[in-house]
Amino acid sequence: MNYDALNKVKRAQKAALTRAQHSSDPTRIIMAVRAARLAFEQHGFPDQWPTWKIAVDDLNWHNDPIIRTAARTESDAWNL
Repeated sequence: MNYDALNKVKRAQKAALTRAQHSSDPTRIIMAVRAARLAFEQHGFPDQWPTWKIAVDDLNWHNDPIIRTAARTESDAWNL
């Protein structure tokens, strides 16, 4: 496993998640979490992977049923 590449990917994905969370747009959060999961599947999962699962789990109680469904689907994909 290339830890330098994994750390670069983790930093980039964490920054993307932070930007999405600060936007308060649940769609952006789900997209950031999905992009992180796909990148981590290629490079390996960092020790802090629950950060992304927690971000999407927080949307399970959103008012919009479409957001809730998308969040649950993405959350289920993180079950490692």
